[in-house]
Amino acid sequence: MESRVKLNRIRDPAIDDSMILFQPLYRIEQVNKDFLNYMVIIRGLASAMQYRMENKKSPGYTHPFEPLLDLNTEWFRSFKDFAISETNMNEQKLLLNILSNYDYSEDLDRIYRHENWRAKAKSSHNINIGSTSSHVLLSDDFANAAKRNMMNLKR
Repeated sequence: MESRVKLNRIRDPAIDDSMILFQPLYRIEQVNKDFLNYMVIIRGLASAMQYRMENKKSPGYTHPFEPLLDLNTEWFRSFKDFAISETNMNEQKLLLNILSNYDYSEDLDRIYRHENWRAKAKSSHNINIGSTSSHVLLSDDFANAAKRNMMNLKR
């Protein structure tokens, strides 16, 4: 089977350093054409973010990915609000860390040096440690409920 996206890790996980967090973690070496739109969207969102941060807007024009950037930001806030409102106190802190881009078990091991976050994940109905990767995962039921909540945002 052809690799979907071939990534090469180029730095260690960020731990709790927010500057390192936004440096590239992987270099993309290969993309299956079936997943090309994922890379196009990620690159486009990054470009729109840079355009916005440089504050060089031309009157009457916008970056092609800026509407998607706004939608994704709104959906992300909604996802975080949903995650907090639908979980207990033990899950909330863990979910917020996961949503802060610490979605690898190694990252959480470093953040929770003196706490057993893995026990919290095992006792959770919503969070699971991947059995085939180091990704921290959400249950399909929780993710689908969050998606429904995001799609029902009032405009």
